[in-house]
Amino acid sequence: MSFGMVQLSPDTYDNDWDWCSGYHLSDDLIMGFSHTHLSRTGCGDLLDLLIVPRTGEVRLDPGDRKQPGTGYRSRFLHANEHMHPGYYSLLLDDSSVLAELTAAEHAGFHRYTFPANESSYILLDVTHAYGKTFNNIDWCVARTSGSNTILAGHATHAWAQGREMYIALNLSRPFDRLEFYLDGHLTPVHTGELRGRDLKAVAYFKTHVGEQILIKAGLSGVSTKGTDNNLVAEIPGWDFERVRQAAESRWREELGKIRIETANVDRKTEFYLSQQPTRSFSLEWKSSRCLA
Repeated sequence: MSFGMVQLSPDTYDNDWDWCSGYHLSDDLIMGFSHTHLSRTGCGDLLDLLIVPRTGEVRLDPGDRKQPGTGYRSRFLHANEHMHPGYYSLLLDDSSVLAELTAAEHAGFHRYTFPANESSYILLDVTHAYGKTFNNIDWCVARTSGSNTILAGHATHAWAQGREMYIALNLSRPFDRLEFYLDGHLTPVHTGELRGRDLKAVAYFKTHVGEQILIKAGLSGVSTKGTDNNLVAEIPGWDFERVRQAAESRWREELGKIRIETANVDRKTEFYLSQQPTRSFSLEWKSSRCLA
């Protein structure tokens, strides 16, 4: 959504200069889909709270980039990516899961189409953020709420010291089983809050061919209560296409404010791509950090 806090997008890597926004066209491996990204900056941050849909053996870490299959990264082909303002989709080669993403201003909407599999799962990597190898994570928290909701959050110190981000994941069907891994160890699920530096949640499902599991993800920089409020206000139902169309309509409205007349299609395309709105906090970062 234009001017939205949430930018639900794919992450291909979470370190180094060329991956300031979490994605680079040179990659053919994808980590998963996180909910916040910076635009037009020369410094990396955000990439909060990664979702990884997979089948088969559970892998809790992304693994070695040079050795596909050692973690939860998946191979993919750019030819299988489809993207336009307000929507992204990709077929994940390693699990044959079709991922589709859209967003409201403070909430993301995932739709995953699974193959038939006895061991499908959705992993929430609460530890995931830009610059993980720099130990940017201060703490992570997570707990379950009912049979289909996970509440989580973390604090980081990359761009801003002690920056917090919270998420409420509401799934369209109950978990067959839910597990938490705290600092690498399987931890019994209970109603209390888990807290540590390394925290993952894994929701398991048996899926039939073509089964879709939707996830509504409300975000807040303040509290889990704020995540719930954002979900209720912005995505009250399960109509993925309605949210997608609303995001596309908003982008058309914003990009349509400036028009260019030319017979040169390439120049027209270049012009409109260069006019995408920059969010206010990106401008604040430029004024306070870039000039230094």
